[in-house]
Amino acid sequence: MTDRTPGDQHGSNAEPAIPASEPVVEPTANPDEPLRATDPLLIDQVTLPEVGIVCQRHAVFVDEGETLPSAGEQAFSLCGIPLTIGPPPAEMLPGVPAEVVDCADCQAIIWDEPAIEPVGSDFRLFVRRRGTIDVHIVEDSGLSATTMTARCGALFRLGEDLEQLAPGCGAPCNRCLLASLSGPATLPEHLAVSGEF
Repeated sequence: MTDRTPGDQHGSNAEPAIPASEPVVEPTANPDEPLRATDPLLIDQVTLPEVGIVCQRHAVFVDEGETLPSAGEQAFSLCGIPLTIGPPPAEMLPGVPAEVVDCADCQAIIWDEPAIEPVGSDFRLFVRRRGTIDVHIVEDSGLSATTMTARCGALFRLGEDLEQLAPGCGAPCNRCLLASLSGPATLPEHLAVSGEF
């Protein structure tokens, strides 16, 4: 596998919205302490395909001061996929080297390119905890390496038993619906205080 630079697929003068960087970490006095990023950075992680034999290269965002995920730990990619940090597979079939392609959704976020979707559509995940009713809306601004924050403020942590649903499926969370209206929508004061929703 060859080293990639952000300009390779977008022209030599292109600048990514999220610059690629080498991990810059704070040294720690205790070697057992996890390393922390001193600058925002992206970590490439290759995942096995759900179908077929072509692997995908996702990007995991680590913000300044956050702990760097180590091998075996789970994280969320920019596109919202939960994945396990680790080395890429050498082969998909015996004697056949693994083929790897960049995740189009991660690349679109890195390069700040609009997805090929109808005008006005935004990246959204529709999730709920398994066994619950309310389906929450998580937008790209609510994603981090280890958590997802819904529009209503509900926090989902990596490793929770979640279901991802298609748009329009299940019973929506009313607070998420109100918060996802175009413009800065807020709950009416009497509803926010009473907790009616």
